[in-house]
Amino acid sequence: MLHLTPLRSVVKAMDNLETFVHKNHKKIDLTMKNFENPILLIAGGKDPIVPSKYAHIIKELNEKADYKELKDAGHFMIVDDAKKVNLAIYNFLSTKVKNQYAC
Repeated sequence: MLHLTPLRSVVKAMDNLETFVHKNHKKIDLTMKNFENPILLIAGGKDPIVPSKYAHIIKELNEKADYKELKDAGHFMIVDDAKKVNLAIYNFLSTKVKNQYAC
């Protein structure tokens, strides 16, 4: 039974997160809509856990967000497609962030 404790903790944490988002979605949406800092959304086209539709929702809330979909990537894209993820982050930081915070 002890081996189930970590799994139960993770499941409970996810349940709590889902409840929080459900109860606060209007505040979260408003925050995302008014968020001023650069946003990079990287979605895996084959992610069964967090489908790319959620990144599209954020993109709709904040038009300034950059969206990059790795069509063949799944949920572990940072491991499976590390070079593509790194390139997307590098390009984002080299353009959006560098230009915004240039002195």
